[in-house]
Amino acid sequence: MDSYEGRSKARKSYETEDVFWLSGSVHFVTPLYALLVIVFKPMPSASFKKQKKYEHHPDHYNKSETYLVQNLNDDFADAWTKLRAFGKSLGEQRIYASGRAIMFSRKVCYFFVRPKKTYLEVVILLPKKLSAKDFKISSVSKTKFAHTFKLVHADQVEGVLTDAISEAYNLCPAE
Repeated sequence: MDSYEGRSKARKSYETEDVFWLSGSVHFVTPLYALLVIVFKPMPSASFKKQKKYEHHPDHYNKSETYLVQNLNDDFADAWTKLRAFGKSLGEQRIYASGRAIMFSRKVCYFFVRPKKTYLEVVILLPKKLSAKDFKISSVSKTKFAHTFKLVHADQVEGVLTDAISEAYNLCPAE
């Protein structure tokens, strides 16, 4: 018998049986064997360690504006008070802490401040891109752009930053 003929006969005998997926690879087995493997699958042992449930830090949810700015150094604290006073002078709005940021909003948030260790991150939300080089611009949605500004000193709360904040306030819908 030719070796080629033997291979073709063996291949033909495999073609008549059903193919099942077992342990990630294809095996040629009978349907009864596949059923036994599925039914008598070994159960995981009961000695699994139960995972610890994550517990939040006590201040995780109840962060306030004062909590977020209490550890700022003098330069950042001056910059923050100046920025907050400017934002509040624009008109009626809501100022509140949310997570790690302090939000300024009318109907929707138009800018927020994230206090960091080395700077204050000011993010202004506008429907168009500004041409100023002081901002890092990223797309938030199809219609909004986030303009990020690193505030390091209180003297930076003038000019380009205040113009952008007042423009965002004017473009933001009132309640």
